[in-house]
Parts: sequence; structure tokens; C-alpha cells
Amino acid sequence: MVLLKDVFESQEIKKIQEAMGSNNKVVQESELECKRKLGKTIVAREDIPKDTVVSADMIDIKVAEPPGIDPMQTDLYVGKVAKCDISKDESISSQMLRTLSIEMVQYVG
Repeated sequence: MVLLKDVFESQEIKKIQEAMGSNNKVVQESELECKRKLGKTIVAREDIPKDTVVSADMIDIKVAEPPGIDPMQTDLYVGKVAKCDISKDESISSQMLRTLSIEMVQYVG
């Protein structure tokens, strides 16, 4: 196995490491406007009536205005209940959804 230190001088290795940068993706200031305009968001694939539990087949990911929920967060919102009617292709925001509450009732027989 050949190691970098066997092939390059330490100064060259330092330059290579700097050129490779970090694994962490950071949105640059110059990218913000483009990301806002072209960033993807969760939209309704179909009309979703108020009080409907939102399932994965009811949503789609598109470039849409206004921006709604980040598609990377989809799993956090599937299974939530629509607080209002949501039209087909409308961006879905977290304010449009609520957590499903289940009432536990004990029956005495």
C-alpha cells in the first residue's frame, strides 16, 4: 500500500488536503438566492382535505414557490394531519399540519 507521505513532501500533502476541502457542505452567500428560487420543497400531489392523515403517496417534491418543508425532512411530516385543505401542487408548510392525537378509552365490561 502506498501512502501519501511516501509519494509527496509534507508541504505538498498540506496543499492537497487544503484543495480537497471539507466533507461538510456549506451553502455559500452567493448560492442563497439560487437555493431560495430553485430549492426543492414538499407539495401536495393531490388535493388533501382538512383532517386527512398525510401519507407519502399524497406528496411530491418539486421546485415551488413559496418554499415549504425541506424534502430532507419528509419523514417528520408523513403521518401528520392537515389542519386545512391543501390544494394539488401547493407547497406544504409545517403550519398546515398537526400531530395525530389518539384518545385512549378504557372499557369496563
